[in-house]
Amino acid sequence: MKTIAIIPCFNEEKTIGRIVSELKKKRIDTIVVDDDSTDDTGRVAEENGALVISHLENMGKGYSLKSAQEWLKEHKAKYDWIIIMDGDGQYDTRDIPKFEKHFNDLDAGYLIGQRDWRTVPFRHALGNRLIDLVFLWAYGIPMDVCCGFIAIRKEIFEQLKPKEGYIVDVDMIAQKLKMRSRIATLGFRKIPVRVTYRKVRGIASGCRMVAGIVSWILWNGLE
Repeated sequence: MKTIAIIPCFNEEKTIGRIVSELKKKRIDTIVVDDDSTDDTGRVAEENGALVISHLENMGKGYSLKSAQEWLKEHKAKYDWIIIMDGDGQYDTRDIPKFEKHFNDLDAGYLIGQRDWRTVPFRHALGNRLIDLVFLWAYGIPMDVCCGFIAIRKEIFEQLKPKEGYIVDVDMIAQKLKMRSRIATLGFRKIPVRVTYRKVRGIASGCRMVAGIVSWILWNGLE
């Protein structure tokens, strides 16, 4: 199975080099989407072996994933699985083998990280657990829907249309649930992952994000 990692980045020069280097040692190609960083994120990523796509303005994670999709399509890249992770070092590349164990599962198509809430700052854990409970109520599936460490089969990733804003992770899961034909039979797997928080979101912005995602789930999940 051939794998490529996509890492949307904004001002992650301190961590992106190590992440790209670790992925290279695992023989995983990497696309870093530099979302108009004001530091040397793009240069550091490229020096460590990543293919860098640079935005001329800050567009967000959803648009960064679209840019990577377009590159893969344009270059007719032959990859079986796409790993998506953050560039801030929050997730640990040592957990990638846990994902790879399922790459040959014929009925697996969307592998999503499951964080241990005991290792997550209380405010973050509380907000995420609320989002997960609302998603469970609306869609009937228990999972860590805002986890940014995932692996997706290429045929599924090609059909996703990432949205802008902080709903991108939840929306991609919802899109997968609505897919038909053979892709509908490629299910989810929950993969336990480690997490280290280097940035703590402010209370006000965190509350706005949780409220926005919960509202989106209720609006779209009950259609």
